[in-house]
Amino acid sequence: MSSSAEALLKNEGVILMKSSKVIFLSILFASMMTLMSLSTATPANAAVATAAPFPIGIFNSPGFNDTTFAKYKEIKNMNVTYLMTSGLNTFKENDAALTQAAANGLKVIVSDPRLMFNSIPINQISEGGSHAVSNTNAIGQTFTVPAGTSGYIIDTIKLNIDNQNWASDVILTLSIYDNPSKTNLIRSTPMTGPVIDNYPVFYIGSFFSPNTTYYMELTSNSSTPIDWLSAASDVYEGGMAYQNGTADSSFDFCFKMDALESMYNGTSHPSVSDINNIADHYKTNPSLLGYNLIDEPSSNKMTRLQAAAKAFKQRDPNHLSLVNLLPSYATQEQQIGFKNTGIGVVSPSRSVGQTFETSSNTTFISTIQLYVVIENWSNTATITLKLWDSKDKTTLLGQDTLYSSATIYPQFTFNVDVSANTSYYWELSQGGVEENHVGWVVRSPNGFDWEKDGTAYDNGVPVDADYWFTINQNIVAFSYEDYVYQWASKNPDVLMYDHYPFLENGGLSTSYYSDMEIIRRQSLKNKVDFWTYIQSVGITGSLRSPSEGDMRYQVFTSLAYGAKGINYFLYLTPDYPGTPFHDGIINYDLTKTALYDYAANINADVLKLGPKLLGLKSEAVYHTGSTIPTSTTVLPSNYFWKPTDMTQPLVFGYFKDNTGREYMMVVNRDVANSRTVTFDLSTKPSNVIEVSKTTGAEVSTNYNSTTGQLSSTFAAGEGRLYALPSSTPADVSATTLTSTIGTVSTGGTANETITNIPNATTLTAFKAAITPAVNATFEVYDADGITIASTLATGKKVIVTAQNGITKVTYTVTVNAAPSSGGGGGSTTPSDEKVTSNNGNLTLPAGKTGEVSWKDAITISIPAGATDKELKLTIESVLDTQKLLTNKEVLASPVFEILKNFSENFSKPVTLTFSYNPASLKNNQIPVVFYYDEAKKEWVEVVGGKVNGNHITVEVNHFTKYAVFAVNQVTDVPAIDQPTDTPAKVQFSDIAGHWAESSIMQAVSGGIVKGYTDGTFKPGKTVTRAEFVVMLMNALKPQEAGAELTFTDSAKIGAWAQNAVAQAFQAGIIKGYKDGSFRPDAEITRAEMAVMIANALGQSIDVNAATGFADDKDIPVWAKGAVAIMKKLDLVVGKGKNEFDPNDKTTRAEAVTVLLKVLAQKSE
Repeated sequence: MSSSAEALLKNEGVILMKSSKVIFLSILFASMMTLMSLSTATPANAAVATAAPFPIGIFNSPGFNDTTFAKYKEIKNMNVTYLMTSGLNTFKENDAALTQAAANGLKVIVSDPRLMFNSIPINQISEGGSHAVSNTNAIGQTFTVPAGTSGYIIDTIKLNIDNQNWASDVILTLSIYDNPSKTNLIRSTPMTGPVIDNYPVFYIGSFFSPNTTYYMELTSNSSTPIDWLSAASDVYEGGMAYQNGTADSSFDFCFKMDALESMYNGTSHPSVSDINNIADHYKTNPSLLGYNLIDEPSSNKMTRLQAAAKAFKQRDPNHLSLVNLLPSYATQEQQIGFKNTGIGVVSPSRSVGQTFETSSNTTFISTIQLYVVIENWSNTATITLKLWDSKDKTTLLGQDTLYSSATIYPQFTFNVDVSANTSYYWELSQGGVEENHVGWVVRSPNGFDWEKDGTAYDNGVPVDADYWFTINQNIVAFSYEDYVYQWASKNPDVLMYDHYPFLENGGLSTSYYSDMEIIRRQSLKNKVDFWTYIQSVGITGSLRSPSEGDMRYQVFTSLAYGAKGINYFLYLTPDYPGTPFHDGIINYDLTKTALYDYAANINADVLKLGPKLLGLKSEAVYHTGSTIPTSTTVLPSNYFWKPTDMTQPLVFGYFKDNTGREYMMVVNRDVANSRTVTFDLSTKPSNVIEVSKTTGAEVSTNYNSTTGQLSSTFAAGEGRLYALPSSTPADVSATTLTSTIGTVSTGGTANETITNIPNATTLTAFKAAITPAVNATFEVYDADGITIASTLATGKKVIVTAQNGITKVTYTVTVNAAPSSGGGGGSTTPSDEKVTSNNGNLTLPAGKTGEVSWKDAITISIPAGATDKELKLTIESVLDTQKLLTNKEVLASPVFEILKNFSENFSKPVTLTFSYNPASLKNNQIPVVFYYDEAKKEWVEVVGGKVNGNHITVEVNHFTKYAVFAVNQVTDVPAIDQPTDTPAKVQFSDIAGHWAESSIMQAVSGGIVKGYTDGTFKPGKTVTRAEFVVMLMNALKPQEAGAELTFTDSAKIGAWAQNAVAQAFQAGIIKGYKDGSFRPDAEITRAEMAVMIANALGQSIDVNAATGFADDKDIPVWAKGAVAIMKKLDLVVGKGKNEFDPNDKTTRAEAVTVLLKVLAQKSE
């Protein structure tokens, strides 16, 4: 909105009064949740129990006098699930709403003025006199707004009027001016008689500056005198009475008003006692859904809102605390609220830092982004951001160094694991030969917090401010996305926003889709569901009252973008004097408009689709049409699902459920006409199913699997939800790419690289150089893999998607560093000082000497002149070594992958020193360093290793994966690490005091499992699928011969496991994967283990069984029945907070413990 209606709507709130009915228009605030649990919002990437109704709500329900069973039944009949009460509702009014909601199966979001406003009365109520108003005698009074931190809302003014002469043809008008000279009119409200109340209410609904005097004047259209009662003397110190523009100090008129100040200004928020009082009153009511904190806050209120939400959670953890965000078309000052900022200076002698707390969903920090106003950042200056465990800097978690940057929002890459809800500290320092600072680091003004749980530091000294930074983001400071991020990153229960798109001129808001994409993106990044408002009213001078096609369009496009709840603004159309609102869902006299039936029908469809929609995660959104909306992505021409006519105006919302099954919601963007569309599905799946909007069941379509075509007719604005078969095949080979720029790795994994990209290569040139596999598509993203990249830099990701839309390969980009350049008037002599690092990361200027180590496990020494390029080096410990150790070689050290930012070999030998475990060496074995040949998939010996104690040193000219192996001196090949027959009474060296010690010994003596040749059992070592099958068959001891193995990867099953796998296959215990493979070397998950055991016990599996675990929704459908059986038989117990953790890997100790329980069960 850009008209005066926006000023009326887009501020902290507007209160409407009509007689005794109070209607709080908190301007589109509402938040929903999954109504089944009423506790926390379901994460965007989690499934939702199918019993949960889709959250559908209304805003602006009938007032207190109309809070009746019949009127709430009418609300329920519109197929909604909840409503929100008015912002000034008392306990009495909210209790009445909760009672009627309960009687009609509805939930309630309660509002309370103590959650939103400080209320300061401005009154003059002493009587004793009166003065008449008529068409020839205007009378008035000045009044003073109290001092405060910001402006106040004055919603209503009550005047003490003698109403005896106030006839039906008499109109009294109260006007508010900036001064008695009436320079500027602020608000004028007429009221027509007769009025029975001696204190009639004039609606004002405007903002007023603190500590400022204003003038109110009462006029009449009639010669009949009507008395405004007054005080007999001048008793109001904040103003003076006026008659016909002349001040009269002998009396004051009688009036009542409240100045309402936002509870979240400055450092204020609702008191803990108020919050506790409110929560204690409502929290046990079964109809309670949540608490309305505020509508449309500016971002400078976020920290206070977070404090209030936390206080509510502590008092009432079972209900939501709700906040509704502004749309982007609000003014920047409204959104951001930052009128000015502070700065910190970083120079070679000065650092800046910030403590911060991770959110409940942050367990990995990929990048940290700062706001640096560059002034003197030359090629000789560097800035380094270090991430520490605390301000004490006990443990360095990671660091990244940047040279001169073209962006004022530099990103520092870390890729480190962190703990949720934990405090950390980052510190920025400058290196280089210049003393000048590289620039100003932006922070909040002194005395103003941006980070509730953090503190800024300037050269180690705490500052009463906070630096601007983001975690795992790439956004512009003080932009709309920054505004959304500031709340999305604060652990909200849901991410709610409003946007009203249907313009009075018949058009659509140009920012509708860009806002929704930002909300969708931040919802996914911060793992919080988002909800949105649906426009259901017109606003004179701004918005049209929507048609049925309009409303259907906004509902289904929101669902296609992944919305998990909707709310209608508004239900009851206001009727105060001068209201701009018209044609809502019901009129003020409570009669229905056409919009009631529109909404009822649309809601009925959504409720049927809801159980499916709540379990889906948005993967992508595309558009087609002759005109593509602003800020949207065009459907790729080779996409696996596309219309035969690409000019059809459609939205494609691509989803997956927690089993990987694919869904597609297609929406007709035409709000005026129905359209029949034919789709081509290039993958030609066996079937395409539609989720019925009538029954919610999966129903057949006219899809032809031979031609791969499907035809559907869409009403104006309608969306349809389709599902593909769970077994849609994936074409893995269709996810590769080639590029004429850079070096592309060909490891055949899901994570590859593109290195050696020349410095200054543009993103456009890079994308033009890439050719994906036939029918595959690609996009370049930021390091988070979600945000589409706008520039090319190291750490960006190229994600290639197969034709089927499922299979993906991620290529991580490395761009060569810019060459250093000398100054125009001379040169500098490079320093011979060695550059060192002990955290596994090193940035080394060209030609310099450097040394980097990691946990005393590996040290790399680079001599001067080893390369003429800047070197960026990273040491990574390879955790998943199963696919690297195909012959069960014995490791004497971890496997390390050493990465650098260019592909060329070094011109001088680089020294690697590894520490190794001498205990892993047996008689006639020696330690030898090997590197992994990625092309041949084999380990190659690095000759010339020198052993010194438990360290071995070699020289190399390239980087790849390295490890130390135990090598037989006779054969000169790595020793094989296989379990060996171990005497039952053996004492393993690594299980003393282990929780499973007795179970391990029992399993060994029973022949279920064996120890290792080095005298260890390795209880914490994860178990592969082949290893578990061997253990299971050793426990069951089947007599039957095994079936012939027909798995596509049977050749990869070791000889030691083939018989057991064959027996398990014959007995129906294992079936393999949908692609025909067995994957013997994959680590077995707890879900897979449960299915194998349930099959081995011959149990009948109910796929719809409830497991009873807290993470039941995360357990794959194919495993739920088996997990339920396992729990019923006490074969497994939950972890932590009663979670099964289906994707966690199984250790050897856990495996033998479960198998012993299986044997005990079979013997009963």
